[in-house]
Amino acid sequence: MGCRTIGGAGCTVGDEELEAFLSEQLAGLDVDGRSVALVTPDDTRSCPLPRLLRIVHRELVDRARELVCVIALGTHEYMGPAAIAEWTTGDPDADPAEVYPRMTIVNHEWRDPSMLVRVGRIGGARIAELSDGLLSTGCDVLINRRVVDADVKIVIGPVLPHEVVGMSGGNKYFIPGVAQEGFISRTHWVGALITSSHIIGTPAVTPVRAMINEGAAMIPGQRRCIAFVVRSHTTDLESVSFGTPEEAWGVQAGVGARTHVEYVDEPMRTVLSLIPDRYHDIWTAAKGFYKVEPAVAAGGEVVLHAPTSPRSARCTTRSARSATTAATTS
Repeated sequence: MGCRTIGGAGCTVGDEELEAFLSEQLAGLDVDGRSVALVTPDDTRSCPLPRLLRIVHRELVDRARELVCVIALGTHEYMGPAAIAEWTTGDPDADPAEVYPRMTIVNHEWRDPSMLVRVGRIGGARIAELSDGLLSTGCDVLINRRVVDADVKIVIGPVLPHEVVGMSGGNKYFIPGVAQEGFISRTHWVGALITSSHIIGTPAVTPVRAMINEGAAMIPGQRRCIAFVVRSHTTDLESVSFGTPEEAWGVQAGVGARTHVEYVDEPMRTVLSLIPDRYHDIWTAAKGFYKVEPAVAAGGEVVLHAPTSPRSARCTTRSARSATTAATTS
């Protein structure tokens, strides 16, 4: 089964086109009588999740023996019931169990060792090879038990520029999404050594992506992915791919790099970065710095202006100075 795609850079995928596409792709998936785990992002990502989740649920709930949706937190804070309801249904007062009957929706329980299963180990020599020599410490790969136990795993998530891996999405929803902290830390450390300004927006398989792909390949069962690109500042889908996480991500990484990277003629001296409400703390709100850093002049300043809603009360206004001389991407 090869990768299939609709839309593209600058396109808009309508509701009927999306439904027809996903219905056709899922109809060809071997899920009858099998357990299925859907792996979705948490609400720090920007995507019309209910629009996609409703279609996938409708197409699979009567075929799968068991259907679970695991929210790929990585090591982000657990989402509460109201947040989960709003994120998965679009309505904080809705009951996800009524909107998605016979499907369980849960956080990735990364704090609970009993919910993590060892699927393999990547030795130090292989880590060194994958990371271009930046790291040579081996590590076990532990993944959420619900995901490991499922016969079929389907990622549903966007592809966007990312400060650690280059372009988000694909297998990244497995690692760090539903992984254990140890291997997550190693991938993030390699990204830090490369530096955000050099890796963000890179659509190729970066050393961090190579490590993630290696670990994800150890997860048993069938892995598939609905990867897509959302038009900036909207909920419109520009392009959608279905295939293996590697294939679907590869197509959408190319689209995202075209539509979500803006080039500037000269480095900027001062940038006011307005932080969206979906970033709940300064850790995730720091994306407001990462995304503009490559286009800020050496000695320039980035000011993060945080929202004042109760949900984002912990995210305070910060400023940071950039030492980079790069001025090509944002």
